[in-house]
Order: sequence, then structure tokens, then C-alpha cells
Amino acid sequence: MSTKSGYFKLGLFVILASLLLVASVVYLGAGDYFVDRIEVETYFKEPVQGLDVGAPVKFRGVPVGVVQRITFVAAEYGAPASASYDQRMYVRVLFGVDLKAFPGMTREQITKQLGEAAGQGLRMRLAAAGLTGTAFLSAEMLAPRDFPAMEVPWKPHHLYVPSAPSSFGAMVASLEKSTRELGQVNIVQLGDNLGAFLDNTNKIIQQVHVDEVQQQVVGLLQELRDSNAKLNHLLGNPALEKALADAGATVAGLREVVDHSKNDTELTIKSLRGAAGQMEDLLKDKRVDRVLTQAADTADQLPPTVARLRGTVKTIDDVLREQQQNIRVLIENLRLVSDNLTRLTGEAQDYPARVIFGDAPPHIKLKQGK
Repeated sequence: MSTKSGYFKLGLFVILASLLLVASVVYLGAGDYFVDRIEVETYFKEPVQGLDVGAPVKFRGVPVGVVQRITFVAAEYGAPASASYDQRMYVRVLFGVDLKAFPGMTREQITKQLGEAAGQGLRMRLAAAGLTGTAFLSAEMLAPRDFPAMEVPWKPHHLYVPSAPSSFGAMVASLEKSTRELGQVNIVQLGDNLGAFLDNTNKIIQQVHVDEVQQQVVGLLQELRDSNAKLNHLLGNPALEKALADAGATVAGLREVVDHSKNDTELTIKSLRGAAGQMEDLLKDKRVDRVLTQAADTADQLPPTVARLRGTVKTIDDVLREQQQNIRVLIENLRLVSDNLTRLTGEAQDYPARVIFGDAPPHIKLKQGK
């Protein structure tokens, strides 16, 4: 009886252990099959070394899915007639995007958002996790102009998000291109060109007559010394200082005369206009007309004389009015002449060499020996 009881307990233990093992396997591995995901695929031209099924898919470092399958394009789509051999050998990576990574959004909304993001520059890249060499898929927003979408001659079975070369792959490609361009450089021809350049430079240096150039420089310096001595002698001449002083006094006197003349002229014009006005008022007086009328019998020519006198007074007044602006312009021109003479005298005192000799002489171009 005890033996049968022992067998029963052993069998029950084996059954419970088996059920526990199956539950652990389902929870740890097979549980991913029951997660609701959106399947997305992408293609790579470069090797995907280090990327395995189950590797995470991250967007800005946040896990949003998992890699489900890695195959060649030919294994999924066969050999399309319009596809080249290189296109059929693209690596196809199928990954799933977890719906729980986008809370509050439906499957249709997430699918639409991913499609729009792919058109705006969403690209899939291979990235390495630290120094272990384990790779994962990284979703990044890049410039579509710099990373255009890969055109494929087949119709993807799932949502298609283009890929972009990894940073390491781009660096390797750049190094390979630089190496190829460097290999095309003709080092021998470059050395010959450099040698020819050095020879031509040496010939030019040898053709320069240093002694002749030195003599010309010395002659130029001697001429400058002579000119400087003559200028010092001229500036130290007492006659020049006296002439400058006399010119200053003359300009000052001329300016004083112009100022006085302006005042006198304006006063004279004002007096003439006042006298003309008084005479016109006198001739307009009715008493004058009455006296002229009474004396008409004895002096028939007096009214015409008065009329001519009135016309003369009016003519004088008109002339003064018309020429007043010209007189002012004349006075202003005299003042400008006085100012120019004053400025010329000042420049002659400060820079006598410029007034006497004018501008500096032109530069002398040295002749190069042949």
C-alpha cells in the first residue's frame, strides 16, 4: 500500500514540474507572440553583422519594438524581373512595433503616423550597444535630401520604412572613397611638376641683378635727401614767412571791407526805398493835386512833369526791388572769396610745401634687369 502511495506522489511531482516548465517557457519566450504589434520592414545594402532576431528596436533610446526576422529580399520576394542582383541581395529586416509604446492611439493611427514620418525623414539605422558588438535597430529622423528613400522594384508586404547607412558604415565608405581617389593620384607627375616649379623659381632669382637694383635704390635715397634739403632751405627763408604774413593781413583787410560794404549797401538801399515811399505818398496827396489843378492855367506843362516824376520814382523803386537780390549775391560772393583766401593762407602757413610744389611726385618704378 505504501509503495503505491509513493508512486502516486512521484507521478504527481513529475506532472507539476512539467506544467511549471511549460508555463516558464511560455512566459519567458513564447509570450512575445501574444503581444500586439505592427509589422514593419526595411532593407539594408550594408552587412547587418551583430543584429539578431529578438534585438530591440529603439527610437531615441526608448524601446518601441523587436526584430522578428532577418532574410535576403530574394527569399521573400523571389527574383523580380526588374530587380538587379544587388537588389535581390538586399538584407530584409522585419520588425514589430509595439502598440503599447504609443498609448492612446489605435493601430490605424500608429500606421498612418509611421507612414507620414517615413516621408518626412524617418530612417532605420544599425547601432551598436556599447563595446559588446551587439547591434539593434535605431529609428532616427534625418534630412530626406541627404538620405533619400531607397526605391525598390517590388511591393512590400508590410509597412515600409527606408533605411540609412550606419555612422560606422558611412565612415568606412568615406575612407574607401578617399583611398580610391588617392590611388588615382599620379605621384610621379606631381613630383615632376614640383621639380619644374623649383627650377623656374631658381632661374628667376638668378636673373635678378641685385647690384643694379641696389644702385637704383641708393640713387633714389640720394634724390630724396637733396629734395628734403631744398625744402628745408625754402621753408627757412624769411621772405616766405613775410609773404605768408602779408597775405593773411590782406585777406583780413579784404574781409573787413566786404563786411562794411555790405552794411553800407543795405543801409543805402533801405534809405532809398524810404525816400521813394515818402515821395510817392506826397504825390498821392490830394492837396498836391488841388494845387496842380489851380496852377494848370499858368503852367500847362506842370502836370505832365509831375506824372513823369511819379514814373521816375516808381522806376527807381522797381529797380531797387529787382536788383536787391543781385546785390546780396554780389556781397555773398565777396564773402566767399574772403573765406577762400583765409583758408588758402592757413594751408600755406601749415603746409607750405603743398601750396608751393603741389601733390607728391609719382612713384619711381625700378627697372628689372634682364
